[in-house]
Amino acid sequence: MLLDCEGIIEEAIMLGAPVTGSADEWCPLARVVSGRIVNGYSRYSFPLFLELLLVVAYSQLRVVHSSMRQTAA
Repeated sequence: MLLDCEGIIEEAIMLGAPVTGSADEWCPLARVVSGRIVNGYSRYSFPLFLELLLVVAYSQLRVVHSSMRQTAA
């Protein structure tokens, strides 16, 4: 349920997000986004997959590094 959130996001651009194209699933998102919603995903796009893999790996390394620094302190 959306509570007074309509149009709070100007535009949404999703790259490498494996989401479905069902209109029923996109309607709640469309109410929150006032502008365009762009889905830049293709299951055959290796560069998008590689970018997603690198982003996830980098974020995991940051979490590990951060927890190691807290443990050492």
